[in-house]
Amino acid sequence: QWSACSRGCGTARQYRRALTPAQCNATAPFESRACPPAAPCSQLCVPEFGTAATYQRIAGPGDGLASPRGLAFHPIPGRHLSNFSENKAFSTNGDELWVVNGHSHSVTIITAVGTAQQGALTRTDRGYYHYFHNVTAISFNTVDGSGFRAPSRDTFAYFATCQDSNNTYLGLKEPNYFMGPSLYNSDPAYKNLVSKSGERCDKVDDCFFLHADMLHETPACPG
Repeated sequence: QWSACSRGCGTARQYRRALTPAQCNATAPFESRACPPAAPCSQLCVPEFGTAATYQRIAGPGDGLASPRGLAFHPIPGRHLSNFSENKAFSTNGDELWVVNGHSHSVTIITAVGTAQQGALTRTDRGYYHYFHNVTAISFNTVDGSGFRAPSRDTFAYFATCQDSNNTYLGLKEPNYFMGPSLYNSDPAYKNLVSKSGERCDKVDDCFFLHADMLHETPACPG
């Protein structure tokens, strides 16, 4: 069965997945088609934000962005980078935006967003070819003190990423679909953050994420 059109106006598509192994394409286990032409979409604005959309560029390729796919604000600005990391100084004031990059399999952390002290640092997983391959989405746990978890099991400020990949190890192997969302603790303590060799990461080292968990057999996440 074809899905409903992805939206009711403008350009849209329908999708359906293969029902049997014989129908399954190893590189794309689904097919899509264009929906019939529809009326152009009108610009939708939230009244609280104003009646017209305005755009301001705050970061670009020079800050580490490479095919940005998703973004989220860290619930505790400054927790991960503090005021100094990888031999660079950062402001811990204001919002902190995390942007995932599909092309470089990484996340760019933008500190003090929109201020004169704004800075950026791009970081990835030590095994990015699996845990961050074509990363498309990111989300933080922003609930603190829920009362449902023991303090040692609290995941406040953890983040999860989603990868639009069938797990080909950067195209070097046949897809095995052993792929899915990756979970991380944004606390920079060892072993949440490690050096390239997997050892403790110092403030002047190039540091890498080390995942806390991963859900496998859930590949091809579009975001």
